[in-house]
Amino acid sequence: MSWLDKKATFVMDREYDNVAVMKKILNQGDHFIIRFKKNRYILYQNKKLTVRDLSLRRKEKINFHSEIKGKVYDLKVSHIQVEIPSLKGEKMMMIVVYG
Repeated sequence: MSWLDKKATFVMDREYDNVAVMKKILNQGDHFIIRFKKNRYILYQNKKLTVRDLSLRRKEKINFHSEIKGKVYDLKVSHIQVEIPSLKGEKMMMIVVYG
């Protein structure tokens, strides 16, 4: 297997929360992790909601502690299967982290 046959996972911040970017990555057969903008609309159980509104409903599924540069954080993580309206048919996992 050559390096050209391997899949990539792109990790990007909010400025890449763009349907054109997502489509390009998906069309290449690759994966992505993007931090959504809070006003991004998503579909959850056939309802159109903002990322912020949905994330506020899904707090505290998994609790854990993490230490970053000597400071301890109490974090809460949850996950939700969603769709982006412009990418109909593409199910995605939205990960919500609080802390």
